[in-house]
Amino acid sequence: MTILDDYQGDTDAFLTCNRQLPPARKIIRNAIRCNHCGDVIESTYRHNFVTCSCGRVSVDGGHDYLRRCGDRSDYTDLSETEGGE
Repeated sequence: MTILDDYQGDTDAFLTCNRQLPPARKIIRNAIRCNHCGDVIESTYRHNFVTCSCGRVSVDGGHDYLRRCGDRSDYTDLSETEGGE
């Protein structure tokens, strides 16, 4: 079973995305840990969409934006940023 199977084609429910980052902030690391399989996945460049081995969560955006797919309770954010407010 993958993350897409869980939502049965409902893309609005599938995409739990967070792209809100003040422009003055710099993304140093764009990574999350899956709370189910324990994988640490990291997006290292723009449009580098990475999914954990169990398929429940994904990360995207590299150093350009932060995007998360999956339920917020299914991952722990490990991203690092600097600058801004």
